[in-house]
Amino acid sequence: MRLLPAGSVRLDLERPWSISGGPTSRLVRDGRRTDCVVDGEVLQAAIGWGGRLVLLNTDGIDYEDALHIYLIDRDDQVLDRASLSAAYSTGTFDQLELLAPDKIRFRFFNQKRWVIELFDKARVALPWSEPQGVHRPFGLSRRFRVSAHSLDRPGEPGG
Repeated sequence: MRLLPAGSVRLDLERPWSISGGPTSRLVRDGRRTDCVVDGEVLQAAIGWGGRLVLLNTDGIDYEDALHIYLIDRDDQVLDRASLSAAYSTGTFDQLELLAPDKIRFRFFNQKRWVIELFDKARVALPWSEPQGVHRPFGLSRRFRVSAHSLDRPGEPGG
């Protein structure tokens, strides 16, 4: 797992934020525009993992930002996605850590550290089994799990 260099991956804004919905952007890899359109406008991090790409994007909205998490394959197809958001909650992305071989840890909102655990293959998962603030399309399988841990909690994953 590695943080990809600035410029190797970027987002080109397709649709700005409006009353009808949040911003969407087109993924650009190594200068090549792809057919992959994702939620968000600001690329916070692009992480390479086993030939796949993890994108962490925010909407760029002060005081009520959302974080969008995408796992994308070599062919620029979305394998899994989730968003972190809560009404009237300030989301600020920081303290990114890559925890080998398959975990990503960061802070976003609610005074918590968030952990993304990546899976090589899809795993069975119950809908709505993740912490409050995690939003996903309905489905019975996941390619990653999102968990939240209090900042003062000993024994958090990778800690």
